[in-house]
Amino acid sequence: MARDTSTLKLMALDGDDLTAISAACQDATVKPSDMTWLAGERQLVLTMHRFAWELPSARRRWFPSYERHLAALRFTRVSRVERRNFPNDGKGVLVLLAITLEEGHDEGVVVRLTFADDAAMRIHADDLEAQLTDLGAAWRARARPRHGVA
Repeated sequence: MARDTSTLKLMALDGDDLTAISAACQDATVKPSDMTWLAGERQLVLTMHRFAWELPSARRRWFPSYERHLAALRFTRVSRVERRNFPNDGKGVLVLLAITLEEGHDEGVVVRLTFADDAAMRIHADDLEAQLTDLGAAWRARARPRHGVA
């Protein structure tokens, strides 16, 4: 059952801001079909199911309870988008691990989205401007994401 909780709204204009958005988006699930490149508007929008790391786990008897939120991540002033190792059919689900700002570019900025299974996206933009917004109610997550170390 969905329930209303406070919604998260963040904006990134520099690397520190982007680090906060990356932390909020860690372990979000994203379908390639829910990524929209609006070339005419120079925007890239990703709709995702974001794990709410910022909320403390609630206890129901002996078991913790966690939440996921439907969220939109929007990048503006985008000139080009590159993808690597995305599912060929477009129906797979990607798990977002990190969002970072790449260093050493002469013009504009490059934002890298790193996904599980060696998938990645590079977003070329004139300047860094990203917005993360929760959309609507939250729902209970089945479990807390776990990160195995090889």
